[in-house]
Amino acid sequence: MKSTLKRKTGISPTASRIAQASLQLFNQQGERNVTTNHIARHLAMSTGNLYYHFSSKEDIIQALYQSYGDRMAWLLAEADARRHSLEELVVVLDAVLQHQWDYRFLLQSSASLFPFNAQLRASYQKFEVEQIAVGIESLFLKLREDGLFEGSVAAIRMLAVHFQLLQAAWIAHPERAGQSAAADQVVEDGRRQLLAFLRPHIAPAWQAAFERVASASACLPALVALSGRLAGSERAALCY
Repeated sequence: MKSTLKRKTGISPTASRIAQASLQLFNQQGERNVTTNHIARHLAMSTGNLYYHFSSKEDIIQALYQSYGDRMAWLLAEADARRHSLEELVVVLDAVLQHQWDYRFLLQSSASLFPFNAQLRASYQKFEVEQIAVGIESLFLKLREDGLFEGSVAAIRMLAVHFQLLQAAWIAHPERAGQSAAADQVVEDGRRQLLAFLRPHIAPAWQAAFERVASASACLPALVALSGRLAGSERAALCY
């Protein structure tokens, strides 16, 4: 993740360190409980040095959100460009859940972040509608065309909306706030819950294959292929 933030945002090494430390503290302690003084102390640097790179905590959060959005857009574009199958659906689930877990404070703190940060709220709403919602709907409609999902186009579009809400809610649930060592379990449990949500919409001809995929390990060949262009540490984070 360290190299990902720097690569995606093009910020300096020191700014990248500040952003990564902030991400760690926000995830562990909650965004509202972390100040720029806490971040500077965590990094053993002066607040003046921190403010040289970021003018405020909100500036740090905006940079983290930009990194989150860039990576999510890349994952959805990769999924859309690849073949569409049950295995690919699991790949997308795991990759997206892992990424959302890496930036979980954004989902868990949205109620406190958005009222005081109009720019972030506007960016988040725009991204949710134009990137995530469109990406999930596109994938689901293609799975319908391939015969995996049954239902009308309108029904599958509504399914995509509900799926997006459930996916975000899984990471944002208060029970998971502050967790740090249970990432693999959170992703695996989230995948199982989301697949259970989709089960009633799988066409009869695909039910047996769906059950096999749903019970398989998350480390599928397709997952390795999707992560082929990632650095080793990033690839390991997707394949457990």
